[in-house]
Amino acid sequence: MNGRATPHGRLADATGLPVTIANEDFWRALYSLWRPLPLERRREALHRLGREWGLLHARRVDRLAQDQHQATLREVELQIALERLSDSLGTLGLGRFDVDLSPHQRGLIQIHHHDCPLPEILGAEEEPWCDPVAGLHAGFLSYLSGRQLAAVEIHCGRASGEACRFLVGTESQLEGLRPGEGTAPGPDRD
Repeated sequence: MNGRATPHGRLADATGLPVTIANEDFWRALYSLWRPLPLERRREALHRLGREWGLLHARRVDRLAQDQHQATLREVELQIALERLSDSLGTLGLGRFDVDLSPHQRGLIQIHHHDCPLPEILGAEEEPWCDPVAGLHAGFLSYLSGRQLAAVEIHCGRASGEACRFLVGTESQLEGLRPGEGTAPGPDRD
């Protein structure tokens, strides 16, 4: 033996549910499967994948919250629920996020996702890469609100230390905000 700990081949969360880690090879393989599709179709599929992932992940985090704190994510304050979800992403190597409720008067929520690994892993400047993460946030907030929501990336944090920004709302609220469909709100236009 070389003195290193031998992995057991199985990871689990605090409730005993299996956990897998998807490294950059997984993400590159996933995108290579979708690359031949037209951009809009690919973006829609990756957003749907992220949304379903977000719903399932929120349920997992909810089970952990119930086991640890005897309260569901929907029963605690929104900020606490969002912090638990953000912390859960950090343990998966997917960065962290915070929420800006200032566009709330228009029925929208802005997410600032820090340290998203996808732009660095996938790297091309010409394409948006964070559609699964947009969907993930739509799934989280759909779960918490009990409504079907969508998300659109309004800024990709490609530079080191720069956050990706997403708007979350209903499909009709987000209409025209997707890249190529009009001007997305920037930091001065929210």
